Amino acid sequence: MRGYLERLLRQRWRVTAVENGRAALEAARRERPDLVVSDVMMPELDGFGLIAALHGDDALHDVPVLLLSARAGEEARIEGLNAGADDYLVKPFSARELLTRIESQLIRYRIRQVERAHAERMAEVFMQAPAAIAILRGTTLVYELVNERYADLIGRRDVQGTPFRQALAEVPDQALFDELEHVLASGEPAVGQARRVWLQRQPGAEPEECFFDYVHQPIRNTAGQVDRVAIVAFDVTALVRARSDAEVANRAKDEFLAMLGHELRNPLSPILVALELMRLKGIGSLDREHAVIERQARHLVRLVDDLLDVARIAQGKFELRRERVELAALVTQAVETVSPLLEERRHRLRLDVPPAGMVVDADAMRFVQVLSNLLTNAAKYTSDGGDIALEARRAGNEAVIRVTDNGIGISREMLPQLFDKFVQERQALDRSRGGLGLGLAIVKSIVMLHGGTVTASSAGAGRGSVFEVRMPLADAVIDLPAPLPVPGMAAIAAPAAEQLAAGRSRIMLVDDNPNVLDGLRAVLELRGHEVYAVSDPATALRLADSLAPDLAILDIGLPGMDGYELAAELRSRPHLRDTRLIALTAYGQQADHRRAVAAGFTAHLAKPVSPRELQALVEQEARVS
Repeated sequence: MRGYLERLLRQRWRVTAVENGRAALEAARRERPDLVVSDVMMPELDGFGLIAALHGDDALHDVPVLLLSARAGEEARIEGLNAGADDYLVKPFSARELLTRIESQLIRYRIRQVERAHAERMAEVFMQAPAAIAILRGTTLVYELVNERYADLIGRRDVQGTPFRQALAEVPDQALFDELEHVLASGEPAVGQARRVWLQRQPGAEPEECFFDYVHQPIRNTAGQVDRVAIVAFDVTALVRARSDAEVANRAKDEFLAMLGHELRNPLSPILVALELMRLKGIGSLDREHAVIERQARHLVRLVDDLLDVARIAQGKFELRRERVELAALVTQAVETVSPLLEERRHRLRLDVPPAGMVVDADAMRFVQVLSNLLTNAAKYTSDGGDIALEARRAGNEAVIRVTDNGIGISREMLPQLFDKFVQERQALDRSRGGLGLGLAIVKSIVMLHGGTVTASSAGAGRGSVFEVRMPLADAVIDLPAPLPVPGMAAIAAPAAEQLAAGRSRIMLVDDNPNVLDGLRAVLELRGHEVYAVSDPATALRLADSLAPDLAILDIGLPGMDGYELAAELRSRPHLRDTRLIALTAYGQQADHRRAVAAGFTAHLAKPVSPRELQALVEQEARVS
């Protein structure tokens, strides 16, 4: 029988024939066969013992075994299959049946090998994937598989076969567990970004804050039912912390700019006040020198204002007070503001703006700032005696404003970043054009807040530039208002005696800066007012009780008790109920103005104070009272 079978099988396959079970096991270990055909009844090691030995060997446990036996019947067949045989053939059998059974087992074995190789490749991909991946099974979300990256994330702890809640007991985010259970129940994936999770990354260590981008993906079985959930996560902790550090640094920078602007305002105030005093006292022999000092001081004021505007924009504190106004009126004010620079550099300015019919809904002061910044920019980068044009036209529902010059132009490399903060076209070493590179950044921010756009173009170096602003037009036409006067420090003639006597007031002035205090007191006294100057809140309260001033000008940044608290104290005293209060501060934001009004001040002045503006306000308050 053995000889017959050997000859039959050798016709189709390579065959190793042995006479007993022990020899069969040794041959199998040596040759790693694709199939073992064994009789049940063999010396030394029967068929059942051979199957057990093969299954106990890691290299041979999946080799299929076909048992041949003379024992017929269902029970014998079941016994053979239960022992681990892949097939059971009862003697006598036909050669055809034997060959068919062997061919079938070989095909199955090859299929299993392909499946095993595919599974091993997938396992390698799973384990080496750059994302952290875990598979949770069943209603209790038991860990079925985790890859290397996931194991690293959870501190290399052994979670296999452990429910998710139990394995990560230190996680306080109950919503995370609920979300996984919802994915399992609903079959809908969940996606999250930069989710904060507290994990114990080292044995015995305290849980640490981690951040993950993740997908919780439901997995369906062959019946279409969701019985698993895959967690795919990316550790973005370093990115989140870097972004947080950058935001902190950015806030610190904005706060520094705001504080820098505040601190720079204080020394500018006494400089401008001293210049005004010189004029009021009739010291005219140094007019040229005074003009130089004033021009440079005003330039510093503009730089400080730019710094403060940038800080407000970055902090989201930039507010607009919009109204309907003719564009021509705004252009007039912008031109008046820039006229000294245009005259100094002998530029020729051409205006082409309709006198009426182009109404915009804008913050007049801020939009004048946009136009004056664009004109100033054109003047700075155009050689003396150059040409500048400002044109405006209607294009559908928009106003299109173009500022054109024949100056140095803009390089192709600079155009994309022209409106960024602190960016300027390259200057010579003397930096004759000056500036901080903030003007155009402020222009863009203000225009965007108005719902408009601003763009720049240039044909290249030495060929001039064009800045175009597009603004929505309002749906109404209004009468053209008279241009508003532009604040300035033009020379003022010494006041006549009859003017000094008019509107004389008793004024209490409180400021801890002695230079500001002495300068403003001198200016107000030259205007004929009775001024009492003190530098601390306690003295101010005692003086107010005995003096009952008509007007109190209070610095907000006072030591010990700030100006708001001092105002509240003054307002609480019945005999000072009619005293009018003016706030004086280096903080000039609209929020500061509203706070001053809420504290009982009737007016608010931002440093550096224009003596003319202060005098006008004092006279106005005197008329009201």
